[in-house]
Amino acid sequence: MKVYSICFTKNGFKILEKLSKIINGDNLLDADNLPSGSNLPNADNLLNASNLSNANNLPNKNQLKFNATSKFYLSKRIYDDLILDEALQRPMNSDFRRANLREFTQEAWQEADAIIYIGATGIALRSIAKYIDKKDKDPAVVVIDEKGRYVIPLLSGHIGGANDLSLYLSEKLGSQAV
Repeated sequence: MKVYSICFTKNGFKILEKLSKIINGDNLLDADNLPSGSNLPNADNLLNASNLSNANNLPNKNQLKFNATSKFYLSKRIYDDLILDEALQRPMNSDFRRANLREFTQEAWQEADAIIYIGATGIALRSIAKYIDKKDKDPAVVVIDEKGRYVIPLLSGHIGGANDLSLYLSEKLGSQAV
């Protein structure tokens, strides 16, 4: 699963760092390492899902791996603040990139299987609004509040995997899945 993530604050950056370790460290996202009760789509139940119009485009169990090309972004303002902030007192990991929110969302919508916004739900909602098309084609969209207390599946919950991704991340972050 190719995941693009972005944060907007220093607290959000702390969550982004944890997220990068989860995604880069836990390679497999499947039924074996999701919380109990998770209903992960797989090849068997996708083919039997009569209410889905295009099951071939949906992820199956073998495709639900965190992709090595997952990307982590900081908004331009927070990236610049952190670079100048002596409190960081260490070089920033090269996995983190500087991004304009509009450009990030456009690229992520075209390239990613899941998009994670670390910050206010309103920011995420306004960012994705013009791209929302069809539930069997849109990427999973998840929001994590900047304190890391809540993980919210915002779009493509069942079909795109946002619900399961939210459960997985909430378990790893010690957060509450909403």
